[in-house]
Amino acid sequence: MRSNYTNNLYTDYEKLTRENDELKIENKHLILRAVVAEDEQRRLEKKVEKKEQEEKELKEQLSNIKSENEILRKELERLRAIHNTDGTNSGIPTSMTPINK
Repeated sequence: MRSNYTNNLYTDYEKLTRENDELKIENKHLILRAVVAEDEQRRLEKKVEKKEQEEKELKEQLSNIKSENEILRKELERLRAIHNTDGTNSGIPTSMTPINK
């Protein structure tokens, strides 16, 4: 009877040892997957930060271009007004207005 009990204990021990080894291997795989996932997350966060910075710079450039465009538009209107002056819409005598204008 004692040998049967000892045999069962040893069998249980072997079974628990195998389960422990399998769990250790699974734990190592899960830890590795977690590390890889964390690295991927950090890489993606850096990529998002870079894209946000690029977007900010592009918005600044767009704002600068819009303001420059408005300045140029006003200057164009001013120059057109100067160019389109003649005796009919300014104090210039009609004799100073070019022919066919």
